[in-house]
Amino acid sequence: MRLRARDIRPDATSGTLRTETAELQGVAGRTNTVITEYRRKDGSTFPVESRRSLLDTPQGRVLVVNSRDLSERMSAEKRRAAQARYQKKISKLGQAALSKRNPAELVAKAVQSVLDGLGGGAVAYLERGSTERELVLRRVAGLGSTPTDSAVVRIEPGNPLAPLIDQSEPVVLNGPWQDALPLPFEWLRRYGALAAVPVPADGGPRGVVCAFAEAPGAFGPEETRFLGAAASMVSAALHRLDSEARLATSRSSTHSPGCRTARCWPTASR
Repeated sequence: MRLRARDIRPDATSGTLRTETAELQGVAGRTNTVITEYRRKDGSTFPVESRRSLLDTPQGRVLVVNSRDLSERMSAEKRRAAQARYQKKISKLGQAALSKRNPAELVAKAVQSVLDGLGGGAVAYLERGSTERELVLRRVAGLGSTPTDSAVVRIEPGNPLAPLIDQSEPVVLNGPWQDALPLPFEWLRRYGALAAVPVPADGGPRGVVCAFAEAPGAFGPEETRFLGAAASMVSAALHRLDSEARLATSRSSTHSPGCRTARCWPTASR
């Protein structure tokens, strides 16, 4: 089957081809290299590096093009850039966690740091509730508005998020969600992917860091590791705050015998 240039290059027209040929005539050696896109049989496109040479032959002038697929190289570059960004955010979160003196400030910083690292979507923190399978939404960043959904969630054994509680394992889910949302929040319908990791603690996770992205398949191994590192950082910082609170209570002589140090959480916010 004979293919025309515009069948392979989405941006190719008679005018652009004439312009490119004229440009090649003015280049030393009449050869150059450009980055462009090619079209597959299914209509999708992929990046290529094309080396183009203009040759004179007995049959006339011929344009010779040698191209190579850049998909893998560009994907690797994106992964390296993401890894560097994730490492930087985790380092800054660790430094900031040392200055936090209450859980609400710590969680707010962690949620925002994860959101900045992922570069979009939304991020939430859910804390273990008063019962074994209950989670309470404590913080959300990236929605653009304050959520009005119920802040209490029950993760039943058949829920796809159950491994978070039962095995302390991360979970990655991809839409479309249809009618069965993994979490009972209507704003979740605008997203096509969810990644959740447990915040480790003795006796099971003490909370969950959950990220949302618009495109299904947005969360891969690198993103899951990043979320896991952030969750571990939050766990360590919360453990430190618990220890400091217990120590302060034991040393205090101003509290009555039955008094307990209380932590005040704000309503789930943006």
